[in-house]
Amino acid sequence: GSCVLCAMSLDVVVYGPSLATLLFECASDNDDFEGLLIGSACYHTSTERADFSDSRHTADIIKVGIEGIIPTGPLHSFYGSSAALDTDAFERHLAQCPKDKRVIGFFRFRRGTSARPSLQERALVRSVNEYLHARRSVDDVPVMLLGIFAREVDHNACTHSFDYAFFNQNAAGILDSVRVRISNLTKSSVTEYDEFQALPATFDGDRPGFGETAAVNAVMDTTVQPLVTTLDEHVEGWLREL
Repeated sequence: GSCVLCAMSLDVVVYGPSLATLLFECASDNDDFEGLLIGSACYHTSTERADFSDSRHTADIIKVGIEGIIPTGPLHSFYGSSAALDTDAFERHLAQCPKDKRVIGFFRFRRGTSARPSLQERALVRSVNEYLHARRSVDDVPVMLLGIFAREVDHNACTHSFDYAFFNQNAAGILDSVRVRISNLTKSSVTEYDEFQALPATFDGDRPGFGETAAVNAVMDTTVQPLVTTLDEHVEGWLREL
């Protein structure tokens, strides 16, 4: 069948530790690189009450969570110059996605450029989406994100400026810019907070320079993004110590 993406509005959130890890890799890697975005997507009905009346408005939206990345290597790691997919290479990268997550798009990091999609990237979004469309189940929410990361270094070579933007292919096949919220908090116990150790949200055990990915894979069955506890109990403890 034809590949049609939903025309609903998107609510996209990226977890702070995942974004920080990706920006760190952009700052420390010697080469431009790219990878797959993994996470989840679901339909959600949002209800809003009007400011000056009791009337309510409901709208169906798609909630998307970017929870980690699968680095695939330097640019053109799973496609050619014409944006045609190398399906064998692409399948090898897809096999690294945890079973309880799905690939929701891909990202590219390129130095000295603006965070705007090129013609090649627009064509690549269509190629990737068409390929993944054949793999989606009837319950999968159709979503295809493109993340572009860019970096500039000032004249003293000491200050790094990063720019990033996310785009989604709409029902007409056009890339729309999407606003991405950054979430740093999620519910967890004080014990989990005390035992927490920062881990990069990457899922490539073979590529050097991506930290303790084996440790990340070890906790994938229980939690993807690092947990940060609710702060109430800690704040109360600090106040008692003052």
